[in-house]
This record gives sequence, structure tokens and C-alpha cells, in this order.
Amino acid sequence: MLQQESRAAGTPVVPRVLVWPSCWYPHRGAPLNGLFVRRQAQAVAAICPTAVLFVTHDPALKKKREIVFALEDGVPTVRAYFRPAPPSPWRPLSDALRFMAAAAAGRRALPAPFRNPDLVHVQVTPPLGLILSLKWFWRRQAVVFSEHWTKYLQPPGRENPLRRWFIRRFCARCRAVTTVSAMLAEGMRRHGLQASDWRVIGNVIDAELFSPAAGTVPREAVSMLHVSFQKETKNLAGIVRAMGILCRRRSDIRLRVIGRGPTRAESESLARSLGLLDRAVFFEDPLPEKEIADVMRRCDILVVFSHVETFSCVAAEALACGLAVISTPTAVAEYLPEGSGVLVPFNDEEALAAAMENMADRMPGFDRAPGPRMVRERFSPQVIGRQFCGLFREVLAGDRP
Repeated sequence: MLQQESRAAGTPVVPRVLVWPSCWYPHRGAPLNGLFVRRQAQAVAAICPTAVLFVTHDPALKKKREIVFALEDGVPTVRAYFRPAPPSPWRPLSDALRFMAAAAAGRRALPAPFRNPDLVHVQVTPPLGLILSLKWFWRRQAVVFSEHWTKYLQPPGRENPLRRWFIRRFCARCRAVTTVSAMLAEGMRRHGLQASDWRVIGNVIDAELFSPAAGTVPREAVSMLHVSFQKETKNLAGIVRAMGILCRRRSDIRLRVIGRGPTRAESESLARSLGLLDRAVFFEDPLPEKEIADVMRRCDILVVFSHVETFSCVAAEALACGLAVISTPTAVAEYLPEGSGVLVPFNDEEALAAAMENMADRMPGFDRAPGPRMVRERFSPQVIGRQFCGLFREVLAGDRP
């Protein structure tokens, strides 16, 4: 193993890392899926030799499996696709076996140094196939597990007892567990997960792409922004209703809503019924990251009214661009600089409308500097890469249990 060779030579350990996202990673069926996981992998790769193995099902696949290798920003990346089993009571087990076969084929496609890496970095709660693959094919490798999933911020519900047992055993076996917020770590513990070493390491924010506007951007109205995959937990309808309250008092505030999702049509219909659509509230389809950053630089305030957020990349990106942030007390509260925004209670639309109005009144003298400074200091690729690689070195040196 590389760390043994380095230790014998008296040089610092630089581990070979295999990043293994369990379900969220960009692929041909969902090119924007799990971009935050890819950013973490790229941050690690800038310091430690890193490869990525992503195994996922593809119902359109004609053959049993397909292995695709690519070098992405210098990171060797293998995507192993497998055809899911037909519906039956045995489908979960069949899919687990197909996952394992695809993972074994994907392993053979990795560059030789990463077929037996020094450390496997699993991202997001793994399916049974990934857990069994680690147990049978990578059983000698140290494992670090990183979680992002909002499931653990919700009350424990009914779950397959066997799957729950496997997840708990997996988590306890890992040398360390990282979460993107302290709130998420506490949620995982409430779900009965235990680890020998818990760490909070945030998501990567590209502070070069998401950066403040150069100079002053002239505005005729206060421009607010909401960006999300629009689902129930984002509570976009609550934001629209708060805009309805606010627009009864003043007419100089505009809200841009960017994204799509299952609640988009309902929220548009609500805005129409309140007389806000294309007058005070404007809906737009998803945009590439670069265009989102350009939009942010032309806006004043980001509005997040979610029921749950494990981190909220969009809030950190908005802060990096110098925006104020209005949010519910989710994990955003863990990094929101003082004076750069305000927290409002969950589901309190009157409080949200008041916060939007108060923040709009603050805009002429608003200090946009603390947000970008905080993001550079806490969430830049260099900072996150050093935190992960430092943890990996500790794990491999045996400094932790």
C-alpha cells in the first residue's frame, strides 16, 4: 500500500483515493445530478491522487451492463451502468447482485493504482450492492463516508429492517463519517447511526465563478431570487404567498424564480391567481452554473424558505456573489455571516414578507463584503480539499480509531 511505502521512506502520506458516489453524480441520464459531490472529488484530486467510480442503473440499457471511462478535469472517472432486474419480490436482491457485477467490471476499468486504493470515500448512504461490494472486493481498504441526504433531518420513519441493519453496520465500520453540517450529523445520530469519528466538512463553492459584481449595478427595483429544484420541501408556494403580502404594501420588489420540479406548475398558478405572475414574480427554466452566477450578480437578495436543508449550496453561492440571504433556520444558520441576512421561522409567511421588506430597505447601505470573504475562508476548493485530505491522512496513519 502506498501509505506503507511512504511511511517506510519517511515521507508524508499522500493517499490514493477512490471516490464512490452511491447515487448522486452527473451521468448521461442526469447531467446535473450531484454536482456538489463532483466538486468535492475534484477538490480532493487537487491534493491527493483521486479516481471516481460511479455505478448506477439504466433502464434503457439493451445489454446487461456498460462501462464508460473518461478523464474529467484530470480525474479518472468510471461510470458503470447496469440494466435493472424486472419487477418481482426478489428485485432488491437481484439489483444488488447486478450492482456488484457492474462494480467489479468498473473496478477493472480503473487505472491500476486505483483498483486497490489506499482509501475509499463513499458519498451518500449506500445501497446494499455498494455495501456488499466493499465487504467482498474492497474489504481491506479504509472507508470514509460522507453524507448529504435530507432524510436524516426528518423524523425516523418505517424502513426495511434489514436495510437499516446494513446501513448501521456500514456506518459503524467506517473509519470516519463526515457531514456537510452539524445539523445533519445530529440528525444521523437521532436515526441511530454511530461512528468512531464525526467531522463536519462543507460543500465546495467555486468562489472564482460565484463572485461579486465589479462596480455598482444600477437597479430600478429591489431584485430577489429563488433558485431550486422545485419540490414540496422548498416551499416555493410560501414564498409566492409572502410576495402577495408584500406587494399589497409596495410595488418596487421583483422576484425571479429559476428552476423546475413537481411544484412549479402549482406555484405559477398561485402567482397568477394573486395577480403576481409576470408582474412581480417571474418564473424561468433552469440555467447553467455560469448563467446562474451572472443572474446572482444582478440580484440583491436570495430567498430560501425550505422545510429542510442539509447545507444549501445556492445560499452559499449567493453569499459568494455578495447577496443578502433570507432563510429558514436550516443548516444555512451555521455559516450565515452576521449582518449578511436574516433567519425567519418555518412556514411563517408574514415573517418572511416582513424580512423581505426590511432587507429591501437595507439595500442602499448593505455591506456585500462579508459573504464572499466567508465563502473563500470556509468553502473554497482549496480549503475543502485540505480538510478531506488531512482527514484521510489521519485515518491511514492510525491517529483515529
